[in-house]
Amino acid sequence: MDTLFLRNFGTDIICYGHDKFTMIGVIQILYLASLAFLMLWSLFKSKTQFSYILSGLFFFSFLTFILLFFTSNIGGFYKIPNFLMLLTYISITTFLLQRSLKNFWIAAFIGIASLAFAKVYVVDKLLSKKGIFPSSSTLDNEWEFIVELDEIKDISVLNEIQLKYDLSISPAFNPKYKNQTELDDYVVIGIPQSAEEHQEDILKELRIIKEVLHIEYNEQIKRNFPQLRSSKKKTTDLKLNDPLVKEQWSLSALGLSKPQANTLNLITPKKTALIVIIDSGVDGAHEDLRDNYIGLDPEYENGNLDHGTHCAGIACAVSNNRIGIASLVPNKDWVKVAGIKVFNFLGFSTQKRTIEGMIEAADLGADVISMSLGARSFLGKEQAYNEAVAYCNAMGAIVVVSAGNSNASAKDFSPVNSQNVIGVASINRDMERSSFSNTVHEIEMGLCAPGEDILSTVPNNKYVRKSGTSMAAPYVSSSVALLKAYQPNLRTQEAYDLLLSTGVRIDNETGVLIQPFEALLELASREEGS
Repeated sequence: MDTLFLRNFGTDIICYGHDKFTMIGVIQILYLASLAFLMLWSLFKSKTQFSYILSGLFFFSFLTFILLFFTSNIGGFYKIPNFLMLLTYISITTFLLQRSLKNFWIAAFIGIASLAFAKVYVVDKLLSKKGIFPSSSTLDNEWEFIVELDEIKDISVLNEIQLKYDLSISPAFNPKYKNQTELDDYVVIGIPQSAEEHQEDILKELRIIKEVLHIEYNEQIKRNFPQLRSSKKKTTDLKLNDPLVKEQWSLSALGLSKPQANTLNLITPKKTALIVIIDSGVDGAHEDLRDNYIGLDPEYENGNLDHGTHCAGIACAVSNNRIGIASLVPNKDWVKVAGIKVFNFLGFSTQKRTIEGMIEAADLGADVISMSLGARSFLGKEQAYNEAVAYCNAMGAIVVVSAGNSNASAKDFSPVNSQNVIGVASINRDMERSSFSNTVHEIEMGLCAPGEDILSTVPNNKYVRKSGTSMAAPYVSSSVALLKAYQPNLRTQEAYDLLLSTGVRIDNETGVLIQPFEALLELASREEGS
């Protein structure tokens, strides 16, 4: 998807492209013209000559409106609902006109009133400037911009613009170890509804403030929503007593049925690594998770926990306990899992909230931060995400992110395109890239793992199959956690290189299918030889 915003690379400031305002004006005019022509057609339907002309004008303007509306980026997540409401308004107006045609002047009054109402209350709401965002992203309604200042003490330089536009301004992030990052110099800016039309002016005025180093949009992001598939049950030869393990083709693909996996009992972890799932929250009371789960906050275990619980089960379900499924984790001495909730009930979050989750996980001592989320990026890469990853790395965490489900290049999606993260594509049972999976050959560190028809935990002690790169990322997170349990000081590049050198190459765009036990044995042999 093409970005709808231009970046001033000299100052790291972004601003709206003027051609986009022209486009929205054209779309608004076309909708109003369609409505006007439809009303005139209804009023003069009895006059054959006028009727043909007006009907032609209506169909031309309305079809052009539909074409431009659906090929533009107006509406974001709400494109379809907005279109249905616009269509409903036309239908209601036409119905009222048809019922009042016996009195021309009443019908004319209804038509004019409907047109005026549409301009003020329909078009400006459903086809507004605020709707021009990539369809995979919208801005947060509370905080539209994330701004980096030279130092947080410089926040007073924003006082004038704050008063002028009645802006809300607040520190964005509060990392525990402020000497390790610049994140504490970021603020968020909220624009009231009364000033929405001045967004371009606000950005221009922010640009000339010398203490403002960088501005980016507080994008609304989504979980990498799994694509449900019908089950194709396949018996595996895994020698585990979990009753559903025979349906976990993914574990065989990751080498759990190979002899190397059996030698894991000969290796002793130096610590219990912690995976933190940044997602919708986790049902830590699940029968096949609770022995490996660490609760952080009761709030993280309430609400719509389906996606996060599924990811947690993939990463760290209790193996060999005669319950449910198995994971790559042999026992609780190796890896534990926790969850941080950043999504609302509908499955949406923001860049700010996601980074807050990353900071919280890092401050809690996470060894691996697993994120099955993302969206197309306005800027290609967001500086705040890079700062957040750097902070997590400084605190000892490795960040793993799903590649995305748009069958496109992951380089255009955040946060998987951030510096020093491991991005994960999905493969299917045939050892081919999943049709929905983004490619990872154009990002810094890309790997792949099974992501189709993956059986895992969901709330209330249930198990379901889901598909998506959301499912592939936790397998890599689990593998990295095993490596970190054996070598606690392992860095991102080192973990990636191990998984890369011991994996099975799928193709250039998909990268290498991880073989975690091969990687762990290689790490152990290196240590013994040193």
